[in-house]
Amino acid sequence: MTEETPTAPGDPASPTPDDERVPPPPPAYGPPPAAPGYPPGYPPPPPPTYVPPPPAPGYPPGYPAPPGQSAPGYPPSYRPPGPSNPGYPPAPQPPPYGQESTIPSGPANPYGPPGPWGQTAYGYNATPGYIQPGPYGYPNGYQGAYPRQKPVDAFGRPLADWWPRAGALLIDVLVVGVPGAIIAAIVAAATSTTIVGPTGALTSTSSGWANTIVGAFILAIQFLYFAILDGQSQTLGKRAVGIAVRDQASGQAIGFGRALGRWLIYSVLWYLLVIPGLLNTLSPLWDQRRQAWHDHAVGSVVVSVR
Repeated sequence: MTEETPTAPGDPASPTPDDERVPPPPPAYGPPPAAPGYPPGYPPPPPPTYVPPPPAPGYPPGYPAPPGQSAPGYPPSYRPPGPSNPGYPPAPQPPPYGQESTIPSGPANPYGPPGPWGQTAYGYNATPGYIQPGPYGYPNGYQGAYPRQKPVDAFGRPLADWWPRAGALLIDVLVVGVPGAIIAAIVAAATSTTIVGPTGALTSTSSGWANTIVGAFILAIQFLYFAILDGQSQTLGKRAVGIAVRDQASGQAIGFGRALGRWLIYSVLWYLLVIPGLLNTLSPLWDQRRQAWHDHAVGSVVVSVR
């Protein structure tokens, strides 16, 4: 028989079951890596500590900068931390988590707290172009009815008021009447006859036919004046006050014929029927289109051209 040679424990030649194998030991713990820029084993530098900024010029240490100034090395409006000083309110602190902040986020409204939408405390409109409606839908500050809109013709031009029409007529009467009165006086003086009465009194008579001719001449000049100039839209009086006679449908001048008929109706109402002439002159005051009767007759309107 062959004898078995005993083997020492741990001999690699000796068989060892898998469940009896010993795990390798863990790696040894070494020193931590050095901080960048420092040799091994050098501890990292401590974190920087807060150093208060130097005081504002002319103030003791710890005294905050006055309003409108900043400490050296800090941006404007910066106030370094420090003990609160009498006369300076403490800086606002943020609210606890979950509560709404009361710190203003912008400059205060110089006109006071905001009022209703579109207004501020002193009535300034916050929205450009918007007028806050007042009671019953009227604009703010206006308590009465809306101002009456001026009537216009078919082309949007405002119709003339009664007063400019009256002023234009007065100017035209002076333009035509004063020269006519001067001519009539000259003719009367040239054709008059002086008669000595029984008592020695002097009486003067003028020729009837001369007066008739002068009156007809003045009347013809008057009709031609209004027919020609109104037919072209403006007499001298209407030009002076800024109004014109226009056709109510086309907006153009009414022409010589219609202007002649217009003045003929006006003259007949005045010379033969005084009361209707007065009513005709005043009728634009209550007419919706500000037309007189002679305007309705020929289809004309008087518009403002200024």
